[in-house]
Amino acid sequence: MLAEKLKQGILRDPQVTVFAKEQTSKKVYIMGQVGKPGTLSYTPSMSLVEAITLAGGFTPLAAKNDTVVTRVENGRKTIVKVPAGDIGEGRAHNFFLQPGDIISVPERIF
Repeated sequence: MLAEKLKQGILRDPQVTVFAKEQTSKKVYIMGQVGKPGTLSYTPSMSLVEAITLAGGFTPLAAKNDTVVTRVENGRKTIVKVPAGDIGEGRAHNFFLQPGDIISVPERIF
């Protein structure tokens, strides 16, 4: 379409190449009791443990096994409680993220 539009102007046989500088939709979000809450760039096969590590790890007040991942698929919101502490210690299987996931690490209650 771009090449056709350029043909209508001053160019005879335009060649167009488009490069995506950044995919803004490929993000995951992490909040709560981690060192650096915020937005992370999603990478294929990104795990929950990887995201928490990139966010500076858990704070001392983190309720690790009460971590929640919120995901929207086909307009439906799913909330999954993930035992991140057990995953980190090898007692549970890792949880793999998808673009747009929201990770929430709550504060533990004493």
